[in-house]
Amino acid sequence: MKQRKRRKKNKKGLVAAVAIILISGGDLYGVMDYLDSQGIPAKEAVGKITDLFQKKKDVASSTVAEGEMYVTFLDVGQGDGSFLSCGGRTMLMDCRSSQEKELVFGVNFNAYFLLLMRKFRRAAASEEVRGYFVVIAVAVGIITANIYSMYNSFGEALRQAAFQVGSIITTTGFSSCDFDLWPTLSKEILVMLMFIGACAGSTGGGIKVSRFLILGKTLAKELKTALHPQVVAPARMDGKLLNHETIRTTNVFIAAYIFIFAASFFLISLNGFDMVTNFTAVAATLNNIGPGLEMAGPMQNFGCFADPAKLVLIFDMLAGRLEIFPMLVLFMPDTWRRF
Repeated sequence: MKQRKRRKKNKKGLVAAVAIILISGGDLYGVMDYLDSQGIPAKEAVGKITDLFQKKKDVASSTVAEGEMYVTFLDVGQGDGSFLSCGGRTMLMDCRSSQEKELVFGVNFNAYFLLLMRKFRRAAASEEVRGYFVVIAVAVGIITANIYSMYNSFGEALRQAAFQVGSIITTTGFSSCDFDLWPTLSKEILVMLMFIGACAGSTGGGIKVSRFLILGKTLAKELKTALHPQVVAPARMDGKLLNHETIRTTNVFIAAYIFIFAASFFLISLNGFDMVTNFTAVAATLNNIGPGLEMAGPMQNFGCFADPAKLVLIFDMLAGRLEIFPMLVLFMPDTWRRF
């Protein structure tokens, strides 16, 4: 009996320690300092975190149907966190913004579902997730090499590059430096990341990595057909055939996106600002990024724009967040017609 109690106690303490480390992003001493500043004893904090973790785990396990995923967002003082539960398994994820953690929620939640179901090969085989991390790695590598001369060490350049890339591609909206002072190549890469965005089925904005993959595969298919008209070259993604409806929906989305971007860019230009400011302001709002460049840069704000221009940018923010189509439907007469 004593050994069982001791094992349960040790297991409970281990869960508490893991929970604290995950919530703090690994900075255990930082958590303790924060708790001390709030007048909360360490033992009491461990107990609260353990109870919170166990309570959320019990609720998730009892309410999740087979084959479904249960997501709970919670505020734990040090930053936001999320519980992902599926099939009786629970994963605690730290959502605090840092260059290591902000990339996590740009991943398709389907990948976490597969991880919780212990289907690791299928999760790793996702073309979108792999493409997402390849884009991040390439962008960080090029920017680090490009801005290395601006910083005292390679580590500092890498840290700044990783943070800005992670913030932009996940549409987090933070910046740890004035990247508007970076070389043109680095700024161009960041602008490209604004359009790419995160994965579909994530909390990020932008056009999404999956749509770019579909466009690329469709382009390759059309080129093969142009060279060999008799060849049947179906487009596949994750080993599955891309049906005509999926390709058509993607093409229509891109067309609507370009139309809104061009119209917004024209209307914003009436404000009299330079092209870079206008272009990146529309890109930052339509993709839900946050900062742009020049007068809309990370150390500036959108207060310089006139009220009509702000209304255009507000519309862009809503359209980008709602995936464009719901906002366009509002302008159709049939939407307001009583049947």
